[in-house]
Amino acid sequence: MTPPAIPIPRDPRHQRYADGILDGLQGREAYRLAFRPSTPKLTIASADTGHKRLKKNQEVINYLRAVRAASATSTVLTVTEKREFLARVVRTDITTLSIDGGGKDGDMIKSYSVNESESSRNVRLEKHDPLKAIDLDNRIAGEDPTANLLTELAQALQNLPKPAVSKL
Repeated sequence: MTPPAIPIPRDPRHQRYADGILDGLQGREAYRLAFRPSTPKLTIASADTGHKRLKKNQEVINYLRAVRAASATSTVLTVTEKREFLARVVRTDITTLSIDGGGKDGDMIKSYSVNESESSRNVRLEKHDPLKAIDLDNRIAGEDPTANLLTELAQALQNLPKPAVSKL
C-alpha cells in the first residue's frame, strides 16, 4: 500500500518554512531561514509578520498535517533525528564505548576487532568519523559552504553591469 501523497506548497520558501517548523524551530526563525537567501536584509519585525501570515496559509497547513501524519506511521528518520545522531557521533568519547553490550552507545561503533592469545586480549574499536558527521550536519542544516559560495557567485554575476550594445 502506497502512502498518500504529501501536498507540497507551490512556493519552495513556504516548504522550507514548514520544514523548519517540523524541525522544531520557532516560527520567526523558520521564516528567516526560509526567506533569507531571497531577502538578505530581513528584519525581525518582518519575519514575525511573515510567520504569522504563513502559519495561516492553507498550503502550509496541509503540508504540515500530511508530513506529521506520514511521520507518525513511517520508519523514515526525521531531520531532527538524523541531526541528533550526528551530534552523538561528535560528542561520544571513544573510551566510553564497549563491544560487550554494556554501553548504550553501541551504534557509535563503526567497526571492531578482537585479537586473543593465551596471555592477552586486544580490542580495537573504530568510531564513526566526527568530522564527517559535522560535514553532514552542516549540509542538512543548509550550511554547505560550497552551495553558499555558488549562490553568492551567481548573485555577483547578476549584479555585473551589462555591456553596452552599439548600433552601427
